[in-house]
Amino acid sequence: VEPKTNLQFYTPDPAFSLTASEQFTIRAVIKNDNFGGADATGGGTVQLSNLNSSFTIDPGTPAIQNFTIDAAVDSAIVSWNITAPSGNVSTVATLRLTQIPIDENTQTTASVNTTTETVDINMVPTQLELSLIDEVKLDEGSYAAGQQNLAVFGLAFRNPNPAEIIRVDEIQIRVTEGATNVPDVQNLVSRMEMVSWEFYQTNPSGNASPPDQLISVAISDPESNPVLLTFDPPLQIPAGESDSLVVRIDLSGAQLNRNFSLAISNVRARGASSNPAEVLDGVGTPIINSNLTTSGGITILSDDPEVAFRNYPNPFGKDSNNGSGLTFFSFVMESGSEATISIYTLTGQLVYRQTESGLDSGGRLYNRTLFWNGKNDAGQTVVNGVYIAILEANGRQYTTKVAFVK
Repeated sequence: VEPKTNLQFYTPDPAFSLTASEQFTIRAVIKNDNFGGADATGGGTVQLSNLNSSFTIDPGTPAIQNFTIDAAVDSAIVSWNITAPSGNVSTVATLRLTQIPIDENTQTTASVNTTTETVDINMVPTQLELSLIDEVKLDEGSYAAGQQNLAVFGLAFRNPNPAEIIRVDEIQIRVTEGATNVPDVQNLVSRMEMVSWEFYQTNPSGNASPPDQLISVAISDPESNPVLLTFDPPLQIPAGESDSLVVRIDLSGAQLNRNFSLAISNVRARGASSNPAEVLDGVGTPIINSNLTTSGGITILSDDPEVAFRNYPNPFGKDSNNGSGLTFFSFVMESGSEATISIYTLTGQLVYRQTESGLDSGGRLYNRTLFWNGKNDAGQTVVNGVYIAILEANGRQYTTKVAFVK
C-alpha cells in the first residue's frame, strides 16, 4: 500500500483569558502524522479571521500566512502576535487552512483532519474587590469633640485578577447628614488618615507616622467633600493578593449635636497598563452605587463631662435600638477608671445600678458601656414615666432625666 500524507491542523491554544492590553500569540500547527511515509510538498496558507477589530495584530503581520512543512520534523507553525484592547471585549477568532499542501505520492491535495479551528478569547475584567472589616466597624453613637484617631472603616482590598497588578490611586470619602452632603465638613472632621492594618491591630488609637501612616489630610476647606485620600506612590496590590487598611478621623467639634455619617463614594484604581479598574463591594456592586460602605451615625458631644452626660434614645421602650429595649448613656472619663449609673424614681427610690471598671480616662467619651433596659434589679419592667439617672465618675456626680415608655 502506497503511503499517504496525513495532515493534522490544530491550534495548541484554543482559549485565552486576557487582561486589558495584554499581549498574546495565536498559533496554528500543521503536522504530518505519517512520519517517515509520504511527505507533504508545496506550500500552504493559513488565514486568521473574525478577530474583533479592537485587537491589534503586530504591524507587518498579514492575516494570511504562508507555510512549508519542514520534512525534518514533518510540521510547520504559523503565528500572530496580538495585543488585547483596554476594554472588556471578547471574541471567537477563526483559523482556516486556505491552501493545503500536496501529497508527494499521489500528487493530489493531502488528506487533513479539518480545515477550520476556532480560538475563544475572553477578556478578564480589571477588577478590585473592596469589603469592610467587621472588626473595625464604627458603632452609631456619640463621640467627644476633639477625639482623635477614631477608626471609621477597615478596608479589605482583594485583587482577583490572575496576572495583573492593581494600583490604587485615590479613595474618596464623603461626609453626609442624612442624604445631604455636609457643606461645612471642616466643622465636623478636622483630619482624616489611612494607616496600615498591622499598625492598627497593635495600636488602634495611637498616633501613627510613616510608613504606618500612609495618608494624612488636614481638613480646613468647606469644599473638601468628598475628602480625597490620595496614595503617593499608588498602593500596589499584586495579582491574586489582598491588602487591608484602616481609615481614621479626628473630630473637630466646632459644632455639636449634629449627626453625620461617612461613606466611601469612589475608589480610583487602574491595572498594569493604566486602564481603569472596576471597584466592587463585597456583593459585586460598583462602589459608586454601594450602600455597604457607609459608617454608623456620629454625633459629636461636648468634651465637658457635665454637658456630655445624656442617654439615647430618650424616651425609650421595648422597641428601642432595633428591639433591644435599651437606652445608652454617654459620658466622658477625665480621671479614674470606674463609672456607675444609678436609676431612681422621682421619689428617690433606687431602681437599677450598673458599675463598669477598667475604663480609660484622659477625656475619652463612652457611649455604649452603661445602659438600662427599663427593668429594676429584680428583673421587673418599670412603669411608664420619668426617672432620674445619676452618673458617678471623675470623682463627681452628673444627673439627667430618662423617660421610659412601654
